[in-house]
Amino acid sequence: MHDLTNGNINTPADLGGVSFTTATPRVAQDGAQVTLALTLAQGDDTALRAEYDGDLRSGYSSSSGLIKMEWKF
Repeated sequence: MHDLTNGNINTPADLGGVSFTTATPRVAQDGAQVTLALTLAQGDDTALRAEYDGDLRSGYSSSSGLIKMEWKF
């Protein structure tokens, strides 16, 4: 994965009538996006599934996981 956006991320705010902007540096432009899914159990009317999503870059990583239970009725 490659991010074509360059420069800082600017966030404007107002606090007590005072306006200001903060600048946050961007993470590395090159990285890997990973998605994994596994069906743990499956029957005629039910299924149990685990999912993982990750964004892996130099000096930065983001991960999320999900467990799904499905009932058909």
